[in-house]
Amino acid sequence: MLRRLLLVSFAALLAACSSHNVQQDYDASRDFAAYRNWAWQEPGLQYRPDDPRIKSDLTEQRIRQAVSDQLDQRGLRPAPPGARADLNVRTYLIVEQRQQQVTTNYGGGWGGYWGGYWG
Repeated sequence: MLRRLLLVSFAALLAACSSHNVQQDYDASRDFAAYRNWAWQEPGLQYRPDDPRIKSDLTEQRIRQAVSDQLDQRGLRPAPPGARADLNVRTYLIVEQRQQQVTTNYGGGWGGYWGGYWG
């Protein structure tokens, strides 16, 4: 019993460490090395669903900073204000709620499957 409890605990811990599924789509034939600067295409961050409970200034600030950092690591710099950027960026925050319910039945009750129940 203790072994099963440890196994279930370890499996739950391992499942909690799984990464989020990030989907991206881009043109594989496009030469991204030609881009030198970028700018936000407003609105820079869109939420799906458009729920005010998930919108916050802190969330938007963190997402914009993360995108900016990643583009900076790839050699792209923010375009000067008023200048035309080589690349316009827009992000989407999509929140989906999924639920999976798994039930197991170990029989239970008094007596075996083929025998009668007691009580």
